[in-house]
Amino acid sequence: MVEEQNEETFDALRKKLTPFLENNPDSKLVYTEGLYKIKNPWNDPTLSIIIHDEIQDKIISTLNKLILPPCLSAIYHLDSHEIEYIFMFLKEDDPYYNLSFDFTLDDNDYKCAFREASEELMLIGKTFIPDGEERDTEWRNLWRYRLYWMLENEESYQDDMDAEIWQSNFEEKHPISFFIKGFREYDEEQVIRTSKKLNFLSYYYDRKFPRIIIHTPPCNENNEKSKIVTKLTKDFPKHIRIKTGDETLLDFVSEARNAVPRLSFLYYYMALEYASFYYLESDTKKEILKIFAEPNLLSNVEKYSKEILDKCVKYHENTEKRLENLLTNYCKVDVLWQEIDANKSFFCKKHVYEGGFTSEQLIREKFTLTTFQENRKEKIAKISDILTRMRNALVHGRDKKQISVIKPGKDNEQNIIGWLPIIRRITEQIIIYQEII
Repeated sequence: MVEEQNEETFDALRKKLTPFLENNPDSKLVYTEGLYKIKNPWNDPTLSIIIHDEIQDKIISTLNKLILPPCLSAIYHLDSHEIEYIFMFLKEDDPYYNLSFDFTLDDNDYKCAFREASEELMLIGKTFIPDGEERDTEWRNLWRYRLYWMLENEESYQDDMDAEIWQSNFEEKHPISFFIKGFREYDEEQVIRTSKKLNFLSYYYDRKFPRIIIHTPPCNENNEKSKIVTKLTKDFPKHIRIKTGDETLLDFVSEARNAVPRLSFLYYYMALEYASFYYLESDTKKEILKIFAEPNLLSNVEKYSKEILDKCVKYHENTEKRLENLLTNYCKVDVLWQEIDANKSFFCKKHVYEGGFTSEQLIREKFTLTTFQENRKEKIAKISDILTRMRNALVHGRDKKQISVIKPGKDNEQNIIGWLPIIRRITEQIIIYQEII
């Protein structure tokens, strides 16, 4: 039978952990299943740290000296002002075992070294448990330490598998971390900047040098900036149909559905770009068909060939206008409006991205389907313009034509997610209607 939480004990424990909880505001002390836990360390919901009764004081004193950076699989030591990146177990003859060097970034000097993992990290590795589905953070690399403690404390291996795991992962190996010392205080931006620069320079000199992984906080499409319209119609149709069409467009969309937000947006845009390349506006198409109808076509092949090429080249020179025309002619505004209306608060605002890019307000608060239809051409043109500029800001660095970019980062990813329902619906409609484009 699991004991109920004792409020007095819980409050006393939380008071003892005050330094840690203040330095790590995303971490929470909880009591569940008869155990006191630190939930969401590193702002990572996939793991917890158990506060075992028999070593409670040691765990508390250890945690109170640490900051757990959400963006890194690392711990920051407040007493020594060094960051310890959680690495792996190495043999003494490994080229990175005990490797050390100095690193200067601007006017700041850092001491870098691979060395034995700290007592603090070993204790966290001993008390950590997986507490959710594995993510790309891989439980902050702590699973190796948990496995190490489990196997090391067994009097005898339960089966040959345990012995094989120990031999391949831990035998004659030491727990090694990578340390950077030289910070005056914990500054997340400085830590990330230093990690990025060191990643670049170390890889320049050694292609196999271990890379510091910088985690991006998870983006969930079901957030306040992107409500998904799950059902386009009230009831699923009794009969649906589509032509085979160009498989390339479907390949782009398939990749987009499984990609992170930034890549997802680019895959959808690539599909639109691909479709617009082969799209001819009706007036241009009519002019070309008129040439083909000329009675003396076969007698003046060279002349008419040049005229056809001239009309095609002039039309294809303006790629942005071509995409706008494609969207204007083949997007159903009532379908687009469902996505816009579901995320109205997002599209009623101007969004400024880190890097300088800005997406303007698309609609006003009072807009309805009727007003959107009345302003159809203008709004489709605006959507096309924003999508094209977003694509350029994601792909290009700064130059004379493109003075703003969309840098990697949590807030920018959330804003990209806001536009995914629109570009997704547009791309799907282009695929559906491609047989008449």
